[in-house]
Amino acid sequence: MIWTSAFLVFGTLGLILANLGAQDRAPLLGLQQMIHARIPWLLLALLWAGCALGVGSVVRRRTWPKVAVLGLEGVLTALVSWYVLWFSFLPPHALAVQAGDPFPSYALVDQEEVLHSVEASTLGEAALYIFYRGDW
Repeated sequence: MIWTSAFLVFGTLGLILANLGAQDRAPLLGLQQMIHARIPWLLLALLWAGCALGVGSVVRRRTWPKVAVLGLEGVLTALVSWYVLWFSFLPPHALAVQAGDPFPSYALVDQEEVLHSVEASTLGEAALYIFYRGDW
């Protein structure tokens, strides 16, 4: 049972690292929503289930190798869980534009390679800017 828990924990960590390293291509195994979700609950559940199986294995028969593997699993699961749950919520941005403030300058290229900037836009015309949260 300790090998099953090690497979779950280290396999899930390997999957997370492999998909985080694949920023310029599609995630492995079609895990777009699971990896890039605001809180990847399925991945956290796999980590926690692996640790629970490890605890069950150590309770049934306590040996030093099992305790060592469980200790490593526990530390890694705790660190990943803390990181994901603590840093998944972004604080309010200090540079937010308030009503009446001048709009900050920008220069962005669209899908047709056309450069758009606030200076190039016609001044005095009304404009609507929509900001999407970039964590998808």
